[in-house]
Amino acid sequence: LKPKFAIVCGDLVDMWPSEDPEHPTADCGKRAQQVVDFKEVMSGIAEDIPLVCLCGNHDVGNRPNAVTIEEYKREFGDDYLAFWAGGCRCIVVNTSLYNDPSDAEKEYAEQHTW
Repeated sequence: LKPKFAIVCGDLVDMWPSEDPEHPTADCGKRAQQVVDFKEVMSGIAEDIPLVCLCGNHDVGNRPNAVTIEEYKREFGDDYLAFWAGGCRCIVVNTSLYNDPSDAEKEYAEQHTW
């Protein structure tokens, strides 16, 4: 089996972001370990198969903000992007921003303009 890419569609971790106002008791240590575990498991994918990660609400929060988005980008990469695979243009967006952009209006506008 040799796919052009592998994709993980959100909720790369289970623990909410530490700066998510809806989950003030989020455990930063547990989340950090989940990030390590995710990367360890995904390292089993062949190096020549690109891994595309999409953020879910557990990754950036139900109501994302600049801090949770930056944390995601630092841990996993861009929260929206586009790429070509086998002649198809693939587009990835941060759907949590469309759910509730009230705490990330700048980030929402940037993604929407893009």
